[in-house]
Amino acid sequence: MRTISMLILLSGIILIIASSCNTHPQIKGEEAAAVALLKSKGFTIHSSLGEVSSYQLEKDMMTRPPYMNIWAVQDVAPEQYWGKKVTVYGYVVTNHPLEKIYASIYNDQPYETQVSVLYVDGQAVGGTSSPVSKNGAASLGGPYSIDGQTLEEITGMTYKDWLAAWEEKYGSYKPSGEH
Repeated sequence: MRTISMLILLSGIILIIASSCNTHPQIKGEEAAAVALLKSKGFTIHSSLGEVSSYQLEKDMMTRPPYMNIWAVQDVAPEQYWGKKVTVYGYVVTNHPLEKIYASIYNDQPYETQVSVLYVDGQAVGGTSSPVSKNGAASLGGPYSIDGQTLEEITGMTYKDWLAAWEEKYGSYKPSGEH
């Protein structure tokens, strides 16, 4: 009887330890919605990079990288979010359209597709995607839209025409570091 009691106790302890070692903790709020969004697009999430940045969106940010590059590939206009906090969550995904594009280009260099989801007021408003070297040294292209489309595909304009229209709307381009 004592042996059976010890086995039951030991089994209980093992069960408690195993359940506390959950490798997939519950995600909540914006990040849970981001995961749902990416899965709805058919992407397989391999890892979460968590919250990678947050910023208050202002009009003058549209004249300099990386903000103008990020917002240029969105389906929504940035002005509806002026003065609001943008939170960005990052993920490493597969089954993404960029894999087909970059598979032959970077077949000798290991890379992964990283996707960022932009949130404002608890709602996903867009995102970006980019192939990134697995050694973390460099982004290999992009940013593309969350679905892997280029600026030209989204706008139907050449880069030169897009930049002229963008500058007319938001101000002249300022290289990184200039304000």
